[in-house]
Amino acid sequence: MIKKIFNNIGTQLISLAVLLIVSVIFIIFYIGSRVNSLSEINSFHENLNTLTSSLVVLDIKLEEFKKHEHSTDFYETNRDESTVNFYDAFFSVFSVNKELMSFKYSKKYKVFDIFKQNEALLNDYEEKYKLLLKNTIEIGNDDFGYIQKLNHVEERLIENVKESPSLSLMFENIKNIKDSYLNSLNPLEAKEVLSKMLKFKKYAITTSENEINKKLIIDICAEYTNNFKHIYYLNKKQGKNSSIGLYSDLEEISGLLSINSTKAFDVSKFPIQQDYITFKRRLELIIVISALLMLFIIFLLYRVFRNELSKIKILSEKLLFEKDNFAIYDFSVFTDEVSKVLQKHEQNTNLKINAINDLASGNIKKKYSFNERDGLGLAIVNLQTKISEEIKKIEGETRKRVIEDKHKEGIAKFGRILRRHVGDINSLSYELISELIGFLDAEVGGIFVTEEKNDKKILKLRASYAYNEKKLIQKEIEFGEGLVGTCAIDKSTFFIDKVDDDYMKIVSGFGHTKPTSLIICPILVEEYVYGVIEIAATRMFNRYDIKFVEVLAEDIAYTLSYLLSLNQKETEIE
Repeated sequence: MIKKIFNNIGTQLISLAVLLIVSVIFIIFYIGSRVNSLSEINSFHENLNTLTSSLVVLDIKLEEFKKHEHSTDFYETNRDESTVNFYDAFFSVFSVNKELMSFKYSKKYKVFDIFKQNEALLNDYEEKYKLLLKNTIEIGNDDFGYIQKLNHVEERLIENVKESPSLSLMFENIKNIKDSYLNSLNPLEAKEVLSKMLKFKKYAITTSENEINKKLIIDICAEYTNNFKHIYYLNKKQGKNSSIGLYSDLEEISGLLSINSTKAFDVSKFPIQQDYITFKRRLELIIVISALLMLFIIFLLYRVFRNELSKIKILSEKLLFEKDNFAIYDFSVFTDEVSKVLQKHEQNTNLKINAINDLASGNIKKKYSFNERDGLGLAIVNLQTKISEEIKKIEGETRKRVIEDKHKEGIAKFGRILRRHVGDINSLSYELISELIGFLDAEVGGIFVTEEKNDKKILKLRASYAYNEKKLIQKEIEFGEGLVGTCAIDKSTFFIDKVDDDYMKIVSGFGHTKPTSLIICPILVEEYVYGVIEIAATRMFNRYDIKFVEVLAEDIAYTLSYLLSLNQKETEIE
């Protein structure tokens, strides 16, 4: 009989355990799915805010391009800092808008068509900006485009009318009005230039006695007028200082994009709030249901034990002939344990609510720990870790892009230095090493150039730099001697992150400091070593710094090859 009672208890306990496990699994999966939905809603809302801020940045970058004074490099390469900044801002808007279109909530919140319209507007915006860029390049400056052509025609015209004071005076007046127009882009001044140019040509025809010179002046005037008309029509098409033109078209499209952004925010604002409220209510409901379910199961367990133990008590009383005062089980201990379990469950549930609320509000720095068997708790921790990793990844990519952009600008900057020096290796070497020290935030550096001495190749220090001081030291190193000579032999870059105490001392006003890292890079091209660059710093160089020095060393090698060949030719001539 007692064995049958215990078997019955086991069966009922297993049934209750299965019910409990199924309920917990359902609750975990349901809350997990709602947390994922909340994360997507939060991402959608953040991207809406990002779209609005990105549009503001795009307007700023367009205005900066409009006011930017472009150098000749811009007209040769079709890009400069202002165009790069503009395209960065444009593609940021484009990518955010595309990401918003991909969200399932775009259709749910009835804003998908707005983002689709934004995509068409952005395509039109890009086409108009490309045309604006093309027109700007065609107009050019004194060294490029129609303005350069106009300057050349002016020189020819001045040369042909210099014998006639009256014609020279007339054209000087036209030239002044033209210069004023290029500064102000006033259409009245442009029309005045064309009108006066027509009078100038008529006067030149009537006063010139030489038919050949007359025809030449007519041709030059026609060429001047055509070039100026091209400049005038292109500026008119740009609409830089007027309300009609490409600039105004871009501003109009930007305004439409801003309106759409505001509209999308207004349309989705209420549904997003409702989803947040719904999530909160459902979470509260599931917590209440979970608590009630646990209480119900505990109550069933209590009833099972009480009923079955009562049967054992009755059976025991019969066996022992005891009366009602016989007690088999103390239920006060059982209820105390149940009370403690419920308190722990409530604390764990509140902890999860706080964790979910922190994630919903964007607070990912606060750390939570749950039992290793707590599936929901681990899911929350994993979600927090994933969001944190994504943020770190984005920050790392941003830092990498900043370094790469800096190094691209550095290569262009040092390229200008290399082109600027012709024939003077010493001044070239010093300017290169002084600029390189500042660019890499280093302290000491030197450039060694390969020379022949006693039928041996040596490395001669042409320039060194330390703490803004120019130190020209007569120092010669044979190939294979020390780290610098070994670098020349191996034709490979040395990077040392632990420099010996006796290798080098960086002298400053505060005493002596041992450098932390050292780069020694060969200046070579086509396996011929033209020299070696040596740079030391108290900071730790990174792999981007090493790559930059290697790329720069190759450019220096080509320049040194050219300068050394010039010196050799001069020596042979002498």
